[in-house]
Amino acid sequence: VELHCHTLESLRGGTQILRPDGNRQLSVMEIMGILGSLVLLPMLILRLNAIFGALLSLGMGFGWLYFCHFMFHYNNLYYQATPMAASILFVYIFLTTHEYIMEEKEKAKTRDAFSRYVNKSVVDSVLNDPDMLKLEGQRREMTVLFSDVRGFTTISEKLEPEVLVEVMNTYLTEMTNILLDYDGTLDKFIGDAVMAFWGAPLNQPNHAELATKTAIDMNKEVEILAKKIMDKYGVEMAIGIGLNTGPMIVGNVGSSERFNYTVLGDAVNLGARLEGQTKNYGAYLILNETTYEIVKDWVAGRFLDLIAVKGKALPVKIYEVTGYRKEASAEYLEGMAAFDRAVDEYYYPGRKFAEGIEAFENLKKYRGGKDKACDLYIERCREFAANPPPENWTGVFVATSK
Repeated sequence: VELHCHTLESLRGGTQILRPDGNRQLSVMEIMGILGSLVLLPMLILRLNAIFGALLSLGMGFGWLYFCHFMFHYNNLYYQATPMAASILFVYIFLTTHEYIMEEKEKAKTRDAFSRYVNKSVVDSVLNDPDMLKLEGQRREMTVLFSDVRGFTTISEKLEPEVLVEVMNTYLTEMTNILLDYDGTLDKFIGDAVMAFWGAPLNQPNHAELATKTAIDMNKEVEILAKKIMDKYGVEMAIGIGLNTGPMIVGNVGSSERFNYTVLGDAVNLGARLEGQTKNYGAYLILNETTYEIVKDWVAGRFLDLIAVKGKALPVKIYEVTGYRKEASAEYLEGMAAFDRAVDEYYYPGRKFAEGIEAFENLKKYRGGKDKACDLYIERCREFAANPPPENWTGVFVATSK
């Protein structure tokens, strides 16, 4: 009935609604509009963000609908609105879906890559704020950790290859779990060594504290593992850890095909050198002065030496940390403090080398009669007692090995 009424109205008024190109199903303008939306719209949307892409698509769609409305009511020309609007909608939905899928793939790729060496919470933070991750590299104040298994060559000689791999996998798994618990970033495994850092990609103002707690807990866990390995395989196991806080460059380093999110700089090299010095001083954890000043109120630590590590001309103060202060006995902490006083009074700047020999011998009682750092100072005091250093001596020990 409605169609009949419209037909009668057209005959009565002498008006006729026409197609712009006769009886053809689609006009040239409609075809060009559809083709244009399929070609130009994707090019524009891919260059715009999601909001502007949606506004552009809505603008084109409503613009075409208004054009059809105007031509119908004022010019009695009928243009088909549906094909054009459908093509715009199809292009927008297709591109939006495609971009979403590609973005999810990239997130999955990033999540998979970073979840290998950072905590899940860190990965989620990076994905939620990609600006945290500066791929070109940036300078930050950070803390780096290096750890190494003592006497790894001896261990590898005593164990069968399959057993060695099993032991190392167990050890590295436990170390990595502790590292991730404190939101550290695992840089790499270098054989039996572990390299990690704090301060990136998350902005962690307390990176020195996190790194120190990680190192302390790593040594605790190794004590447990060492007993199991000794009971099962008859080999000893211990590690040395070096921590250094300072300015570093962090970012993706490598080739265009293969790269690693890592840290570079002089402060990183010093961290590696401090780890190497642990065996020389009989320490399990050595910190540089910057790190120690941050954590000294809650760790059990002592000054070890003023040393120029291999490859560096400027000396640095290094400190030994054996654990948390709250877990140490009063007598043990007194021994730590007595060692600090003895270095100042008898070695440098005191220069009382003959008295220092006896003083450092007595200090060994705080560690069950064995203290490699005391032995080191006893040896130096004996040498300087026989051959006193020059007046301009600064107390710096120049390391000849890493």
